[in-house]
Amino acid sequence: MPDLLIKSRSIFTGNGGSLRSGAVSIRDGLISGIIDQDELAAAESQTSDSSGIIIDCGSRLVMPGFCDSHIHAFLGALQLQSADLTGCTSETECVEAMHNYYGSAGGSGSGGWLSGFGWNHYNWTEQKLPGRHSLDAVFRDRPVCLFNEEMHSAWVNTAALKAAGITSATPQPSKGRIFVDANGEPDGYLLEPEAMLPVMKPAFNVSHEREEELIRGLLKHAARFGITSFSDVALSDNPRCGVYEKLLAEGSLSCRVHPVFLMSTDIAELEDLRLRYDSDFLRFSGVKEFLDGTAAMYTGMLVDGYADRPGFNAGPLVDVDSTIEKAAALDRLDIRVRFHACGAGAVRLGLDIFEEVRKRNGFRGTRHTIEHIENIHPDDLPRFQSLGITASVQPDHLWSETYEGHPFRKILGEARCRWTWPFKSILDAGADTAFGTDFPVSTLNPLQGIYRAMTRLHEDGKPDGGWNPEEKLTLEESLIQYTSGSSRQMNTERLTGKLVPGLQADIAVIDGSLFEMDPHEIRHAGVYMTVSAGRIVHGPV
Repeated sequence: MPDLLIKSRSIFTGNGGSLRSGAVSIRDGLISGIIDQDELAAAESQTSDSSGIIIDCGSRLVMPGFCDSHIHAFLGALQLQSADLTGCTSETECVEAMHNYYGSAGGSGSGGWLSGFGWNHYNWTEQKLPGRHSLDAVFRDRPVCLFNEEMHSAWVNTAALKAAGITSATPQPSKGRIFVDANGEPDGYLLEPEAMLPVMKPAFNVSHEREEELIRGLLKHAARFGITSFSDVALSDNPRCGVYEKLLAEGSLSCRVHPVFLMSTDIAELEDLRLRYDSDFLRFSGVKEFLDGTAAMYTGMLVDGYADRPGFNAGPLVDVDSTIEKAAALDRLDIRVRFHACGAGAVRLGLDIFEEVRKRNGFRGTRHTIEHIENIHPDDLPRFQSLGITASVQPDHLWSETYEGHPFRKILGEARCRWTWPFKSILDAGADTAFGTDFPVSTLNPLQGIYRAMTRLHEDGKPDGGWNPEEKLTLEESLIQYTSGSSRQMNTERLTGKLVPGLQADIAVIDGSLFEMDPHEIRHAGVYMTVSAGRIVHGPV
């Protein structure tokens, strides 16, 4: 007998076919059936007789829980309790926003690190990079670290540089840059993770109690958006899994977590981690490596160089030969590899590496992944399917405050902008595709990404018809990439991603019927209820 029955006139199973009217029947955390309307009365009677719960969702959309293929959990959790700088239009406004958020805690005296997220100098009136002096004027003794929108650079004050041990004598990193002033002194702008790492380590050195507080807050935030699975992807350090283990042991881990570790991690340690994290709610999910940075910061590796800097191109952030060797060794152990590749040149390099791995090992079906794919050379589109590589993309990355102000228009030039965020082309080329947010780079809300994939509009509603409208996805295509597509990328399609009998009852109920909404309404839709393995973790009960 069902212990939970979720009724709706709008059920999206993600398993093909039209929307269904009836109910999802759940027993012991599993989907026991999709009940049609003519069988609903009997199912309700059985549920009531067994003291089960019946929830009538009316015409609200009942669908598989969202699977976010790419977040940075600790950073995202910290962002939720830090100053939001996304709407700032100048360096001065960012400093004011920090002061307003932290108040007197930012002045003189002892105390921990202060953080902010989301600034983007391309959205400022004067599009120039910030420096430490503006922060020093308000935050004299408290170290401050402000991450830009793409999380590929940090703006810090003098106290932060001092805490990190960064001085004029500090060698420049091989992968990134410590910006200096005319006197050779660090000016407070750090580009790419290797340059940021000396600051990030002390900034993120929090107590176990604080870490648990942050992660619990993140999990509640995810549940409010209908997210039932996410990949916690390494950025500059390996995911912190201690809190997940504690919550799992006490039965309160409300979201399935798939930690992705640094590719530089020793193989023996990775094998131990795979054995340690092997449950339905906490599962090892491979490794990640940066092949490049981002084109907006001129660290993205392109195919033909930068249109606005003739003769210049960014190089790879890895030693290619040693990366091939490590990738081949991991592939032989069936450990999935994810390559961060924003620029078309890095995408091609990633595919080249996987092609060489396949030549050495044969096809093992390991489901390796290329992440981000902000732009691509069209010749590389069919290689995803032929090599069995998953494209993990983040639709909300394509936005900017204005279409005219998007930096890619000058960085790439109009011709190459045709191949920016090519969601539909990748899908039509037969590739497995997964959706995510890269939170905190973008909001954790999947419906915002779905809106962006469907409309391809910037925040000013331009251009008319969307940027490269031929790359738009339908609502159904977008939902599939955010559910079964990402579940397949996580190698968990036997557990989640669809509403079919036998799979885990991971369910999102949208507060409204998405299929009857204008796309502009979708981004503002709420989540009425979230169910994780049959347990209501957000909603009416």
